[in-house]
Amino acid sequence: MRAFTLVEILAAMAVLVVLVLGLARAFNDSVAAFRRGVTTVERNGAVQVAMEQIARDLDGAIVNERFAMYQVADQVDSNFDALWFVTTTSDQDTAGDADPSAYHFVRYYVSTQTITYIGMQYKKFRLMRETWKMQLLRARNVDPMGADKQWWDRAPSAAGSETVTILDNVIRFDVYVHNHDGELIRAFGDTFNSTMSSGIYVSNMPPAAIDIYLQATSEETMRQAGRILVTSPSNVAMVNQARSMMIRDSNMLTMRVTPFAAAGQWMYPAQFYY
Repeated sequence: MRAFTLVEILAAMAVLVVLVLGLARAFNDSVAAFRRGVTTVERNGAVQVAMEQIARDLDGAIVNERFAMYQVADQVDSNFDALWFVTTTSDQDTAGDADPSAYHFVRYYVSTQTITYIGMQYKKFRLMRETWKMQLLRARNVDPMGADKQWWDRAPSAAGSETVTILDNVIRFDVYVHNHDGELIRAFGDTFNSTMSSGIYVSNMPPAAIDIYLQATSEETMRQAGRILVTSPSNVAMVNQARSMMIRDSNMLTMRVTPFAAAGQWMYPAQFYY
């Protein structure tokens, strides 16, 4: 019986090595795809939970002759808006008990933070929910039921606020306010203030619909892109690269909310007031 030659053994080993490397690569790709899938599902769930919280608040939003709504576009940069409004939605205090307050003054905004991870710094964006409850009504003995409707001007200095993180690694938070004709409300540039009148909006009239656009990336991508934002904040090309990285690995949800808690005298089409 003829034995294998050294050349044949080396050839067989080379074929075996190629097969093992191919299988290892396929296995690694499968594991990576599985991890991406799990991360996507988890991230989508987190965005969905944040959207549900915003929807609950906006469902009970009040805009009338006593309470005002305020929206600022691009407060941090071109990707992040901020929204102040009053809601009748029930809330929980830090002890988990139901809050007896009739009204909750709410602000949604994006906080920019610099985080240190394994000796490296990176930027991180978080969607925050800040609330002022009955304490705001008593602050400085100012009655928000009166003429002072722009409560957001004094809210930061009022005692009793509570801030919680709604969503980590946010890369976009946009708010679009529409009137009863379906028109996008634009007053004083990109700022919407319900105490003011504009060409397509009547003062004290509640919005007919509020669209929310929310997008978030993964923690790993946030670290990679965030390092670029820290090390090259003035380099437009590098900032755009970081932005592209976050967008490629992100989940996005949109939502339209129609507030129902509004005074009856303001629930008429806008053109009736012209």
